[in-house]
Amino acid sequence: MSGKAARKATGKPFAKNDPRINRTKPGPGRPPNWLRDFCDDLLAGPKSKHSVSKILGDDEHPAFATMWKAVADRAHGRAVESIELTGAGGGPVEVQVRFVRE
Repeated sequence: MSGKAARKATGKPFAKNDPRINRTKPGPGRPPNWLRDFCDDLLAGPKSKHSVSKILGDDEHPAFATMWKAVADRAHGRAVESIELTGAGGGPVEVQVRFVRE
């Protein structure tokens, strides 16, 4: 055997309610609420509002498009991106499954 098949897990396996399992709220992939609250407070300040208004008031400003996208995402949420997979010539995707008995 070679590669991934030859590797064995080392250490003790996870048991129910094991503290090593990362099942925290809001979750390991999502930023913590304190960060969102900090950003909300930062953007709600008069200095930030003035800066955003100044950038959006000048369509020649180098950050205009980026700021417009950020404000729209913040106001309406990010747009859902759909991904469609197709095979050759727009047909179905071919999938091959091979079972190997050892």
